[in-house]
Amino acid sequence: MLHVFFLTFCCLLACLPPLSAQENSSAPLPRAEEFYKKYTPALYQIETLSRQSRKKYAIGSAFQVSADGLLVTNYHVIAPALLNPRMFVLLARQADKAEFPATVLAVDILHDLAILRINPPQETFLPLGSSDINEGKVIYSLGNPHDLGLTIKEGLANGFVDKSVYRKILTSLSLNPGMSGGPTINENGQVIGVNVAVADMALSFLIPADYLEPLVTKALGHKSASPSTMTADIERQLLLQERKRFIPLLKMPWEKQQFGHFLVPAAIASDFSCWGKPNDAPEIWIKYPMFSCSSQDSIYLSQRLNAHSVFFNYSSLSSVSPDPVRLYSLANDYFNNYRLDLQDAQSEDAENFRCRTDRTLVAGRPFLVSTCARRLKQMPRLYDVNLLMGSLADPEEILIVELTLSAVSREMSLGMVKKFLKEIEWQK
Repeated sequence: MLHVFFLTFCCLLACLPPLSAQENSSAPLPRAEEFYKKYTPALYQIETLSRQSRKKYAIGSAFQVSADGLLVTNYHVIAPALLNPRMFVLLARQADKAEFPATVLAVDILHDLAILRINPPQETFLPLGSSDINEGKVIYSLGNPHDLGLTIKEGLANGFVDKSVYRKILTSLSLNPGMSGGPTINENGQVIGVNVAVADMALSFLIPADYLEPLVTKALGHKSASPSTMTADIERQLLLQERKRFIPLLKMPWEKQQFGHFLVPAAIASDFSCWGKPNDAPEIWIKYPMFSCSSQDSIYLSQRLNAHSVFFNYSSLSSVSPDPVRLYSLANDYFNNYRLDLQDAQSEDAENFRCRTDRTLVAGRPFLVSTCARRLKQMPRLYDVNLLMGSLADPEEILIVELTLSAVSREMSLGMVKKFLKEIEWQK
């Protein structure tokens, strides 16, 4: 039996191909390895350099999409250099350390995209594909994480994000800082999206590649563009978008919920999310529940500024036992210590807030209302607006309301504030 076993075993070995044939270099490479080798020359690290020190201030990724040297990246990657050209300059660096000065030609501020040009153009570029990819399909992302060199990551497409104003592809890719602006490709090597954000260590988003073709076409018509021309174009895009974004909100009925003795706006649109916090511990003399709602899709302008974000917060102050003097004293402290931050914009970003305080009837009840606004310096038709108000008539309960709007026109801010106040109702 043993002799028969060895004969059989030897026959099996004889049927196997020689080891050299199994390791033949002509065998197909795994897709990730293939794409890495093929597209490395088309990948760049975008470096925002200080003009004074010539050292890196920020980094991101980019990829070439045309034979004439057009690169795609995220707007937020190049925003410091675009908004502060006297302080920063852009450099595109390949994996082999070749360097190219980069010029911004076009921006899609709504989708966080930018087109750059390098000179001379390089030979390798990535083809654009369709963003309509089925859930569960394997995709590959390339970029330069943490300034450590080019990386490729494999993951799965999970379809488009629900409840989002701007289309985004949800993926299982684990993207790291520095990979923003890099491409994500399908199994055919076509770009389906641009790396844009990391929601969690293992959850990332892509900007659909479908937005790239019109932006590339727009860039092809420009040899250069000044920073002031670009910021004016960004302002124009935001003014056009706010009409699409806010006019439907002004016309539609708003969802409301009971809060204390009032009905107040809550999740007023599908992309709004609300959160609550109780505060009525028995050892505390006051009850102080609150809840807030905010839009989930603001537009990035700079490290300190967003556009088209909406936030409102409600606090209900009531004492466990009747104590109107103490209650109004607490509300007065809240108003006096209130901080208008709106992302801590600095003097180069926006003018100082200008405020006005009035006594106004809201839902037939007297309120102290403070309204503040500031104008953005580089986009002077846009304003940040803050509304803070507190009810005055009820000695047992005070409703404090905060509303903030970022980078909207004067006309639209007035419309939103008026609509917001009109939607508040008193419930006996």
